[in-house]
Formats: sequence, C-alpha cells, structure tokens
Amino acid sequence: MSETVKGTPQDLGAAQVRLMQGLAQELATLRPELLVGGATVGELAWVFGKDRAALGHAWRHRLWRRTDGSGRLDAWAWVCLPYTTTRSDGSTYTSNSANLAWQVHPDRPELLDEILDWYAEQAAGLDRFITPQDPDTHMLARLPAYGYEPDTSPDA
Repeated sequence: MSETVKGTPQDLGAAQVRLMQGLAQELATLRPELLVGGATVGELAWVFGKDRAALGHAWRHRLWRRTDGSGRLDAWAWVCLPYTTTRSDGSTYTSNSANLAWQVHPDRPELLDEILDWYAEQAAGLDRFITPQDPDTHMLARLPAYGYEPDTSPDA
C-alpha cells in the first residue's frame, strides 16, 4: 500500500525531488525502458534547479509513499500547468496546455489510474499531454479509457 501525499507548488522542494530521484534510480535499475522524458535522476534535478523560480507557480505534484517504513516512493506525478515566461531576449513564451511527468514502480501499475485521475483534476478544462514510452504497456493500455489518443501528426 502507498500513503498519498498531495503537493502544492510551495512544498515541491529539494527533499521531494530527492525522493522522486530515488524512484527514478530504482526504475533505471529495474526497468530503464520505462523512464519517461523529464523523469530521470539528472532531468529531475535540472528542471527543478533551473525552472523553480520562473515556473514553480505552475507546478503541481503528488507523491505516493510506500507504507513499509522505508521512506521511498511507489509513484509520483508532476504536472506543469499553463504559464507565460520571459526569455533571455526579452520576448515571452506562453504554454497553454498541461503536461504530465510521472513514474510508477513496476510492482504498482494500479497507481496509474490514480495518477491519471489526479492529472485530470489538476488540468481540468485544459489540453493535456502525456508522453509514455512504447514499452510502458500498462500506461498505454490505460490511456484510451481517459480519452487519450496517439498523436499521428507528421511531427509526432
């Protein structure tokens, strides 16, 4: 079983990122083909470190802790909601959609439904994007039930 800890932008700090990195490291050992973009140990540190000040207000996260007393995670989800930011050249960039990064321990695929329900809640009324890896058969099997379809555009 997992204890669920809901997060807000204010409490996504270094300690939470380290927990997320712990699951990423475990996944890299057990099933590296399941690591999604933005969810490796290094990418988590990079995105958190470089974007927290500018984009932290648009972030939502949720952690599913193991109840075995280890302090480790069974799963996590990190949503980036729409935002506008100023680029170094003074121009602005606006994102009008939501994007999900997540990881689930391979022994806990049932948590994918909780992640997708939570994502739908956090990004209600927005265009939502998910980028699963082809080997992630559990996530790919769940997506149609939530209305997701593969992007078949030539740029996909």
